[in-house]
Amino acid sequence: MDATRFDIAARVDGRVADIPVEQGQDVAANAVLVRIDNPETIVKHKQAVAAKIVAEAQLANINAGTRAEVIEARKAALERAQASVVLAQKTYDRVSQLAEHGNAPQARLDQATDSLHENQRAVDQAKSAYEQAVNGYTKEEREIAVTNVQKAVADIEAGVQSIIDQMVLYAPVASQVYKRNVNPGEYISPGVPLVTLIDLNDLWVHFDLREDLVRTLKVGDRFDVRIPALDDRRITVEVKLIATKGEYASWRATPRHWRFRSADLFHPRLSHREGPGAATRHERVIAPIGNERARYSDHPLRWLWVRAEGRQTAAPCDGHGLARLY
Repeated sequence: MDATRFDIAARVDGRVADIPVEQGQDVAANAVLVRIDNPETIVKHKQAVAAKIVAEAQLANINAGTRAEVIEARKAALERAQASVVLAQKTYDRVSQLAEHGNAPQARLDQATDSLHENQRAVDQAKSAYEQAVNGYTKEEREIAVTNVQKAVADIEAGVQSIIDQMVLYAPVASQVYKRNVNPGEYISPGVPLVTLIDLNDLWVHFDLREDLVRTLKVGDRFDVRIPALDDRRITVEVKLIATKGEYASWRATPRHWRFRSADLFHPRLSHREGPGAATRHERVIAPIGNERARYSDHPLRWLWVRAEGRQTAAPCDGHGLARLY
């Protein structure tokens, strides 16, 4: 029997703060499995929130426009500059008349002319500042402020907040806790499975069959099977998948046995076996060469060419695909 398994891993690092589930416990969908503690991430989140508040305050200040006090101050500066121009104009007129009759030097006339020009430029500057205060911020400045707020929000949601959301792991479906791979207080890295779940609503049975039993099966067929572990209970199963390549059993001590899947008796294939105290070996079933009866047994055997440990030999193989070398 087997079932769908879920290896729950985190995308962040940190220390395991809490695991509120136990091995073998049934959990509902979206149940909390693991809580992770990462103080550095929490600090970054607070900094990002503070930056967002500053950006929002700047946008609110722009939307409010220029303060009335600033407008009045700019207006007073404009009026003061205009008064200075009037005075400079009168001074220039008097000095100009005196200079025409030779009663004032040319240098004094030049000074009055420069003073008049300076005050005229000061009026232009004060007028521009007053109009800026009245008109408020430009469209481009408002767009910049809005963009700064959006950037601050994106930094929180796509950056720090997404990491914080991953600091709590939830069960994707209703399932059972198969294994706890970590304990509270341990440091974990991203991608390491922390809890393994099994979905008891998605079970299947795996069979290893000989070719004479599997040749008539096809995907979608249904048949009854008897389960000795369940007091010979009979259940109906449906074929969902027929593997195209066999799974090979492991090597055992002398006398040496190799279990070959039924398809391997007729299709050369490389098998891999390993066992306690044994180096890795490879065997290749070349082809069946005929049926004979073993001298030590009256059970009919099928002889196969088997390549093992660098040598090729004929080995008897029973109807279950079990080959023995001596």
